[in-house]
Amino acid sequence: MKKSKFLDEIRDIARTKHYSYETEKTYLQWIYRFIIYHKQQHPKYLYKKEISDFLTYLATIRKVSSKTQNQALNVLAFLYRDVIKRPMEVLDFEDSKFGKRIPVILSRDEVNEILSALHVEQWLMASL
Repeated sequence: MKKSKFLDEIRDIARTKHYSYETEKTYLQWIYRFIIYHKQQHPKYLYKKEISDFLTYLATIRKVSSKTQNQALNVLAFLYRDVIKRPMEVLDFEDSKFGKRIPVILSRDEVNEILSALHVEQWLMASL
């Protein structure tokens, strides 16, 4: 990530609000992605339509989970509320349809087939 006065300002505000280092890092990464997505335009020149476009892009093209899309939305809310000093309005964007992944569960026959293919030591560890 390139160094800039704007990103330094965001870092300072996050530290003033006592955000953790990991939160600060995550916020900077999302804001950087937002800026890059909009061909390096400064966020103060971007607003409702551009924010909605970015969030829709995350859901439709990148196919991120709804939690990830929500995280990006919260970061942008922080950016506009606390850094640019322009509260966000109600946005119209496509919600992510990707949620929790259902775990794969093997049948008894599939488990027995896998265990039968293992050597003694591996079988013992896997069967536990």
